[in-house]
Amino acid sequence: MALLYTGIAIANTLVMATGGRVRELATLRLSGATSRQPIGGIALACLMTAALASLVPAALALRRRPVELAGVQEQPDRRRVPPKLS
Repeated sequence: MALLYTGIAIANTLVMATGGRVRELATLRLSGATSRQPIGGIALACLMTAALASLVPAALALRRRPVELAGVQEQPDRRRVPPKLS
C-alpha cells in the first residue's frame, strides 16, 4: 500500500514539474526541436535525479555501517568492559 502511495506521489510531482515547463517546451519546439527531444531531456533528467536520490543515501549508509546492514552483529569487545563496582 505504501508503494502505491509513493508511486502516486512521484507521478504527481512529475506532472506538476512538467506543467511548469510548458513555456520552455514550447520554446524548444519553436526553435526546431522534434517533439521527442524535449520529452527525452525531461525523462533523462528524471532518471538522473532518481538515480542520485537512491544511490547517494545507499552509499552513505554502506559507508557508515556495512556490517549492520548485512545482518551481522559485531561481538562486543571484552577488553572495554568496565570493572565491577564493589
